[in-house]
Amino acid sequence: MKQSFISLWVQLGLEKVWDMKPLVNGKEITSVLQLKSGGPLQQKLLSWQLAHPSGTAEDCLDWMMETHSKLVKLESDNSVD
Repeated sequence: MKQSFISLWVQLGLEKVWDMKPLVNGKEITSVLQLKSGGPLQQKLLSWQLAHPSGTAEDCLDWMMETHSKLVKLESDNSVD
């Protein structure tokens, strides 16, 4: 059991996950999204990276812009009610 877990861990490329650095830093996030701070998106960055191991910084920024747009729309829809 332990060996199969380790094999899967290595197969998924997670053996160095602790050393993983964010593809995009906080300054880039705030600049692209025109925010004061990266907020919740910055916190979700590593999750996105793990789910998209071959993703690039550009892919990540695209995801962040799309996600941010959806959050802004939800907030504006909720404030109208």
